[in-house]
Parts: sequence; structure tokens; C-alpha cells
Amino acid sequence: EYISALRLVRSFGEEKQAEADLDRSSLDFARQRIQQSYLNAIFGTFWYVSTQVIALVVMAAGAWLAIRGDISYGTLFAFVAGLPIVLGPIQAFVSLSEQFFIGRESFQSIKELIDSTIVVLIAMILLAAFVQVWDFVHILIVGFFTNLGR
Repeated sequence: EYISALRLVRSFGEEKQAEADLDRSSLDFARQRIQQSYLNAIFGTFWYVSTQVIALVVMAAGAWLAIRGDISYGTLFAFVAGLPIVLGPIQAFVSLSEQFFIGRESFQSIKELIDSTIVVLIAMILLAAFVQVWDFVHILIVGFFTNLGR
């Protein structure tokens, strides 16, 4: 689609503008992809490490309480077994945020595809009109020279 769009635009003498638009679009896409990767790396890593630290602190505090005799080992085991239920929504939120960034990028790609399709359709209509006008002019010229010979 990129090559056919460039061919059509070149026929109307706007090659530089089309190439600049496509280059700008590619750079914007690359910047957004890098920004998304950076945010996902920082955000995802922060939440993963923080949930692991919380789990470690809870287990260490529970072990200390169990050693002191304030809670039983069964209570500690039950609490540690239920810890993923508490930390699961945080992990799901991190996963949801990553999906949001991917969805936003997909929406931008679809929008650019629709915009480029409209440009190609308009260029095809203009090219067809251009060819039709020259065909009409050639018919008039040939008709004029044919009438001259009679």
C-alpha cells in the first residue's frame, strides 16, 4: 500500500510532501513504541518488585509472629496461601495497563490505515479524471485533423 500510494502521489507532483508525511508517521510510530516499552518496563517492573517485597515482608512478619507463638504455623500457612488472592488484582491491573498501551497503538495504526486508504482513493479518482480529460482532448484533436482532410 505504501508503494502504490507513493506512485499515485508522484503522478501529481507531490512526492516530497507525501514522503515527509510518511516519514513523520513512521517516526511518530517508533517514538510511541519506544515510549510504550519504556513505560511498560518501568511500570511493570515497579509493580512486580513491589508485590514481591510486600509478600516477603508479610511472610517474614508472619514467620516472626509464628516463632514468638503469637500465631500458629497453620494460620501463617493459610495467610501465605491466601496472599496471591490479595496481590492478584494488582498483577491484573499491571497486565491491563499493558493491554491499554497495546490497544492505543493498534487504534493509531488502524486510523493511519484508514487515512491512507482515503488518500489512495482520492488519488485514484483524480488520476482517472486526469486520464479522461486527456482522452477527451485527444478525441477532439484527432477529430479536428480528420475533418481537415475531408
